[in-house]
Amino acid sequence: MVYWLVLLVFILAASESLGLEGVTSTLRGLVEYLPRVLAAALILLLGAMIARLVGNTLGALADRSGIRGGLAAGQLARYVILVFVVVLALEQLGVGTTLLVNTATALIVAVVLTIALSFGWGSRELARNIMAGFHLRETFVIGQQIRIRRHTGRLAGIGPVKSIIETEAGNLSLPNAVLIEEEVIILSPPEEDRHA
Repeated sequence: MVYWLVLLVFILAASESLGLEGVTSTLRGLVEYLPRVLAAALILLLGAMIARLVGNTLGALADRSGIRGGLAAGQLARYVILVFVVVLALEQLGVGTTLLVNTATALIVAVVLTIALSFGWGSRELARNIMAGFHLRETFVIGQQIRIRRHTGRLAGIGPVKSIIETEAGNLSLPNAVLIEEEVIILSPPEEDRHA
């Protein structure tokens, strides 16, 4: 690079001394543009290294934490960073990037919304059971004898998502929403109320 830069400077000096104004102005513009090219190349190089580091780190952390799809999330972060690095490099070169920025932003927003909707759609049963658990704690008391479906037993616990009923056959685990939506017969008060 230094070789070509020195050669270009000498060609510029030679064209000026020969009085070739067209060649001189073209070469002068090229010499003035070279720092922008070098800065853009440096931005691309450093940005690619940072994107790789961030992507690999996020992927490894997610993998160690047991998050499914963590490696894909790390690669997604890497490519998002790369897109912004390319935009910065193009801006350094003086290229108009408005359309590219708008397109990249729209794509990123679409991906984030897709992930959010997928997570929300997949978690609606979980949210339903969690909300049902709040209502169960207002309606039932631990220790009550209840009958639901064909099962009779003592309500042993109301968890965040599921409730436990102790029956003669063993412990029965039911989603909280089942106890809210289906008919539950309370056969007796809790054990401590009967002894009082």
